Amino acid sequence: MTRNQLGIRLLLAVLGIAFGSSCMKKAGITAGPDFQKQVQEALINAKPGAVIELPEGKHDLDRTLSLSVENVTIRGKGMDKTILSFKNQKTGAAGMLVTSNGFTIEDVAIEDPKGDALKVNGANGVTIRRVRAEWTGGPNEKNGSYGMYPVQCTNVLIEDSVAIGASDAGIYVGQSKNIIVRRNRAEGNVAGIEIENSQDADVYQNTSTNNTGGLLAFNLPDLPEQRRECFLLGPLQRELSLANGTLVHVYGRQSHPGGRLRQRDSLAAERWHETYGTQNQEIIIGNGQSL
Repeated sequence: MTRNQLGIRLLLAVLGIAFGSSCMKKAGITAGPDFQKQVQEALINAKPGAVIELPEGKHDLDRTLSLSVENVTIRGKGMDKTILSFKNQKTGAAGMLVTSNGFTIEDVAIEDPKGDALKVNGANGVTIRRVRAEWTGGPNEKNGSYGMYPVQCTNVLIEDSVAIGASDAGIYVGQSKNIIVRRNRAEGNVAGIEIENSQDADVYQNTSTNNTGGLLAFNLPDLPEQRRECFLLGPLQRELSLANGTLVHVYGRQSHPGGRLRQRDSLAAERWHETYGTQNQEIIIGNGQSL
């Protein structure tokens, strides 16, 4: 075999591998009856840094999707185009359960799970972007408790997302640290947005309508994370767009020395309470033992 012939064979082999890899990449996850199997296998077999692309369409799932691999991105085609429907869910306490660091999900809808829509537990680095969590039958006490539910997490970003119809909170961040919740929409939940027992939470430019409570920030004494609180809440007029009035009501007392509750527009919580009186309870901020 001449040197030229060997070179040509090596070139063809390389091109063949590249072509095959390209074809495999293009195939990806496809819509159809085995969609759930494909997605769960992709989540189990993912390598750190993987991007899992979900196709457009409404995809039926009957059990929880779970992820434990670090630094994985799940990406759909849009919150109204890639829809994960758990309406016929048979097993699992959530639509999606994530327990790994460096998790990103974007451009996906999670509809009608039996429990929480998206729960992220104990992760460092959580990004939820352009995600819709919705119970499509409207508000109902039988709906799942939480739409987006990071708990015991660090470095959390929830932005440009939508939560509708949760029987507890549409967007809930609990026992967590370094949080940004911005430009989201919450409607028809018991609580639109809730920040609980967390540190350094920046919540701004959100729209909360037709919830029992629009924005709640609590420090409860019976949870494992008891910290000095620092809530940074955006200006009231930008924070909420309400259908039925606005109230800031302060519950409890300052119970942790050095604890802080701050508002960007520099209005003290007591001043908000005096200004808005006792109308509909739309914003509730609590810090102390007497909640």
